[in-house]
Amino acid sequence: MARRPPSAAFDPYVPKPARIFDAFRGGHDNYMADRRAADEVRSWYPGAADLVADDSADPGCSPRPASTPLPVRCCPAPGSPTSTTTWK
Repeated sequence: MARRPPSAAFDPYVPKPARIFDAFRGGHDNYMADRRAADEVRSWYPGAADLVADDSADPGCSPRPASTPLPVRCCPAPGSPTSTTTWK
């Protein structure tokens, strides 16, 4: 396997969207470049931080126990046979 060139390596001085999102939420998984980018967005649009939702409050995102069955699809998957399909 080829090694990545040094220019493609992790660079904490380049802001990334996920870390900017974390900076808006007040998290700790971001770097100075991400906080500066978040501050720049706030200067363009002061209400930007209000648009960032707290995902932990959404009950649909909570993990389910492994014993819980997966939900049943109400619609067949594309390309799957249905009762209207005629096989010849």
